[in-house]
Amino acid sequence: MSYVTLQAATQVILQNVTGFLDSTNVTLGDYGVLDQGEDHCAVLHASLVMDAGTAARQTDREYHILVDLFRRWLNDSDTLQLFAVFRDAVLAQLDAYPTLNLSGTVRVMGVGADNEPLHVDDSNGQGPFFVMQRIRVRVRENVMQTGGEYA
Repeated sequence: MSYVTLQAATQVILQNVTGFLDSTNVTLGDYGVLDQGEDHCAVLHASLVMDAGTAARQTDREYHILVDLFRRWLNDSDTLQLFAVFRDAVLAQLDAYPTLNLSGTVRVMGVGADNEPLHVDDSNGQGPFFVMQRIRVRVRENVMQTGGEYA
């Protein structure tokens, strides 16, 4: 399986979270989604790929998928609360698909935030316009080696 396949499966799962009114709210690296006027957006990024061990013709590979979650800023009293509810829905959705709807050789090993929620201003320092938090999805795949020296 490839990183692109795992990332696309994560995107499809996130597109079904309540709050994403349109499947275009979850993109692969396209921050232009923030200009569409939606309340909730997510931007997925490629990240680490690590060898998690090899034994008896099998390799465990760990992939990290980064998900930047955005909630449009409303006001000081409501935005962080609404963001927390939205983030919880994203986490619950990912928890419901421990294999990302793929094969039994794929397993989500953990989902968590890389940082605290941040306020997002524009390039002129105006804002905030969004609250944002990066979520890291750690996926492990067990790969049976069949080529090269294992053929």
